[in-house]
Amino acid sequence: MYFTSPLVHGMTPQFIPLPPPAKRLVLFVADGLRADKLYELEEDGNSRAPFVRNVIMNEGSWGTSHTRVLTESRPRHVAMIAGFYEDVSTVAKGWKENPVKFDSLLNETRYTWSWGSPDIMTMFTKGDLGNHIFAHT
Repeated sequence: MYFTSPLVHGMTPQFIPLPPPAKRLVLFVADGLRADKLYELEEDGNSRAPFVRNVIMNEGSWGTSHTRVLTESRPRHVAMIAGFYEDVSTVAKGWKENPVKFDSLLNETRYTWSWGSPDIMTMFTKGDLGNHIFAHT
């Protein structure tokens, strides 16, 4: 098989002088949760996850991520937070390191607090871009 990196290097950073669309972003990722089970009602008409369903149906914006090969947690999080499918060279590192530097939504925030698995949270806090990202694992 022949793989190529999805990353483009040497680009000039861009600045858009518009105010952000929101003051805060809450990204809730339920890894492995089937969306149809979240939206589905039980036989008695009650939701399986009433709080999350209320937020989805009545507040903010939401979306559903559809997987592609590889269906591992780490590359899916990179796709959601950085906006691209992770570089295949990461497979050779056992998904433990970022062999290629990349920008992400978290790098562009003033402060980020995150909770989750150590193999996912720590990849966004490495290097000089992660000094405002607080990951709790």
